[in-house]
Amino acid sequence: SGGYGSAGRTPQEAQAVVDDAVAMERAGCVMLLVEAVPPEVAAQILAQTRIPLIGIGAGAACHGQVLVFQDLVGMTDAPPRFAARSADLGNAIKAAGQDWVRRVSERRVGGETYTMKGASNP
Repeated sequence: SGGYGSAGRTPQEAQAVVDDAVAMERAGCVMLLVEAVPPEVAAQILAQTRIPLIGIGAGAACHGQVLVFQDLVGMTDAPPRFAARSADLGNAIKAAGQDWVRRVSERRVGGETYTMKGASNP
């Protein structure tokens, strides 16, 4: 159906996510990554494992955070809730493209003869 999903929202799902994290550490993982789990689930993983935990929309307690660049700079139409924008480049890029199309349609670009620096013009 598209869109963003989450895990660990029910007590059973939360316990399954934590159990999987513990099992992965026991199996030899040296780092874990969790995405879109409640902060409480991330906290449980942190309490029950000793390896770094990286989060994507999993709360502030994780050892590190991942955020998609396009979400950060405002180039995504519908970013996930946890992706607070730091810029609005999407609209700036769109405006620049619209300006270019307008200038081309008004024949205000491409009319100058290009010459190389230092070259003599015939």
